[in-house]
Amino acid sequence: MEACNRVQYDEGVNIRELERYAADHGEWPDPVKPTREEEVAVVGSGPAGLSVTYHLARMGYPVTMIEADSELGGVMRTGIPTYRLPRDVLDREIDFVTSHGVKVQTGRRIGRSELVELTQKFAAVFVATGLQELRALNMEGLSRNVVIQGIEFLDKVRKNEQDSLAGKQVVVAGGGNTAMDAARSALRIGAESVRVVYRRTRAEMPAIDEEIEEALEEGIILDELVAPTRLQQNGAGPTLTCQKMKLGEPDASGRPRPVPMEGPDAEYEVRCDLVILALGQSADLSILPEGAEVRDEGQLIGLTGAPVFAGGDFATNDGTVTAAIGNGRRAALHIHRTLTGEDLFPPAPEPVAGADKITMHVFSRAPRLEGATTAPLERRTTFEEVRMGLQSDDDVSQAQAEAERCFSCGVCNSCDRCLTYCPEGILLREDNGYRFDYDYCKGCGVCAVQCPRGVIYMAEL
Repeated sequence: MEACNRVQYDEGVNIRELERYAADHGEWPDPVKPTREEEVAVVGSGPAGLSVTYHLARMGYPVTMIEADSELGGVMRTGIPTYRLPRDVLDREIDFVTSHGVKVQTGRRIGRSELVELTQKFAAVFVATGLQELRALNMEGLSRNVVIQGIEFLDKVRKNEQDSLAGKQVVVAGGGNTAMDAARSALRIGAESVRVVYRRTRAEMPAIDEEIEEALEEGIILDELVAPTRLQQNGAGPTLTCQKMKLGEPDASGRPRPVPMEGPDAEYEVRCDLVILALGQSADLSILPEGAEVRDEGQLIGLTGAPVFAGGDFATNDGTVTAAIGNGRRAALHIHRTLTGEDLFPPAPEPVAGADKITMHVFSRAPRLEGATTAPLERRTTFEEVRMGLQSDDDVSQAQAEAERCFSCGVCNSCDRCLTYCPEGILLREDNGYRFDYDYCKGCGVCAVQCPRGVIYMAEL
């Protein structure tokens, strides 16, 4: 939304909510049954695995999905709370994907030798096992009864296996989406207070900004420039010692490196009953055969048998469902090209009309419409969905009103301004738009200046 040209005028179009509205209200295509001989195996059923499966299946490939867990969905099921992604929505999407003749094997974990076997049985293999290696924290006094990994905590909450935190004080270490999800989930199962400690500032937090804002609205406390160092037991219970930090020179990630502060006030203690670690994850590469390397387009080399492709966070570590879904779609096109030689990649898009090409003053100002949300005090104790999307009323839906805010940058909508302002009258209207009579055009450029959407431009031929 921030890339929308309308940001330069008032507020960008709420593209995310419009896409959600289309998904909630639009008609779904009929499933496609397998028609091709080449079978493809997909290891992992998270967003990338489901995406590559869907697009391959739509092209007629028989696909077998292999998932280590007992249910499909990957991190969308085990790591994203229902207040962000309701389970009925996830199940509906998965059911639609598998309705394309997809075979499913759950409870099957693929290791190095099994992956090689798959290359002997399938025409291609796609590996999208996500980020399985959790980063721990080297803290003195680490106690299993007091410390838990964020992903494990979220999964236990999902399964109703996590004990109530009623009256408990919780500290979450980390600044990503898992940290925010864990903190907000802890609040929902009764925690008296939840504090997030992060070694950089909010500006450097990798979590989605709206997730941070919603967490703060719900009463989560955020301690910036703080790193936990020691966990110890005393008479009052577990106590976490935290080190104050300051920002130094950029590190390999491009963000300022957190540097410990010195002095008598550089440390402080926080009383806590539970510490949730959400310090990031990395890919478990043990599944790959020795000598395997990733080359362009996510394909692995150094394997025998069928080509193997790696995708999603396993290959890119982008860290969002959206990026993984897009990666899966591109991988499907790569696999199809590898197996058939046919290139179905769309051509490179035309240059986008930038804000400097839009005649903004001809448009009316209108604030962006936001989807309905549950009030912070109401959502603190429930896992019901927080964001409910654009709503409709008797007159016009919010989605239609929001869509009408779009400038249609670079797209002609026959507004006739060029026709009206042309001083020579050499513009002619036709069924499919306009025609320039270049025999009489003097190249004054008035039409280009008056075009509100940057459709008309001047160029030397």
